[in-house]
Amino acid sequence: MVVLVRTLIVPGLLSLSAFAAVSGSTLAVDAVLASGVAVGPTAADSGWVSLYNGKDFSGLNYFLSAKGFSDVKAQTNFKTDSGFIHADGPYSLLVTAKEYSSYRARVDYRFAPDVGDKANAGMMILFDTEAAKTHTVGLRPRSIEINFRRDGNFPGTLWAAQGYGPYITTTVKAGSQDFLPRPQGGVGWICEPWDPERRVVHSSLPVGENPPGQWNRLQAEVYGDSAAIRLNGNLRTSGWHFQVRGSPDDSTPAKRVAVAAGGLAIQAEGFELWYRAWEIQELDPVTRIPLHARRGCTDPLRAGYDARAVVEDGSCAGIGVREVTRKVRQRGAPSGTARAVYAAPGGGARDAGGRAVMPVAASE
Repeated sequence: MVVLVRTLIVPGLLSLSAFAAVSGSTLAVDAVLASGVAVGPTAADSGWVSLYNGKDFSGLNYFLSAKGFSDVKAQTNFKTDSGFIHADGPYSLLVTAKEYSSYRARVDYRFAPDVGDKANAGMMILFDTEAAKTHTVGLRPRSIEINFRRDGNFPGTLWAAQGYGPYITTTVKAGSQDFLPRPQGGVGWICEPWDPERRVVHSSLPVGENPPGQWNRLQAEVYGDSAAIRLNGNLRTSGWHFQVRGSPDDSTPAKRVAVAAGGLAIQAEGFELWYRAWEIQELDPVTRIPLHARRGCTDPLRAGYDARAVVEDGSCAGIGVREVTRKVRQRGAPSGTARAVYAAPGGGARDAGGRAVMPVAASE
């Protein structure tokens, strides 16, 4: 009898559903769950680092429109408030000193309960921190604002800096500037940062924003010169081929230059709100594995297993098998039982050959 033995290994970078998809069956997943072995976190849960220390604005820059960077300690538009950031002042930004390229960034925001429907604020990505040092013309240097404006279908929309860019390629509902994924009928469109009416990527997808007084979570998934924006877990907009002009007066598409890095910023814009959990998860640009993910033994069936580890570091002990499936020829195997070919950590049932036995459904 040929039995398909699925080794009960769940790599730290695969969720259970992903592992089932790779193996072609849920048998391996069922067996792992039945074994009582704790399965570690996924890469999406690991490696988040706060951009705000909860006490002061050390490591951040303060940007005031038409004045560039100034002393963050002297400003009053942003204040610390029980671990939150309290924003209540005219147009200004808290900006990271570091520029980032491949990452996920998220922030929770909550407007004051009585702020009204015209409240406005936002989070910036791809902020040109070098140009900001001396920026005195225009509202802000090159950047994309992910808008929180409440008087319309604005939360989670993309606003290129007027006169600075970047250009944003996306897909929209025909005849509009409203983002719509291509599988849903979206057609190609490029925003025009030098045109105040065409520098915004709106959205045709449900807003899903909570009312003033309640928290909202915004997440930007940025992969170099592309990004997807989610509000409270739901996709709002997406764009790619972020580019700027090769020279300020030359709009020739062939001479545009890709933009793939910049600072992050949160905004005050005259309406009272609070921020919390402003965090970043930096990613390897090729594998998209979090750079700060915990490393350790990710094999739940080997000695040294670390349930919090996401990236394998070679510290596992004992004998293990990494194949998702393989066929072995067995003689006399009891129906409904497969012989696992690893050494069971901590003991457990073994067959006559000293190999651990894990009951799973047999497959011809």
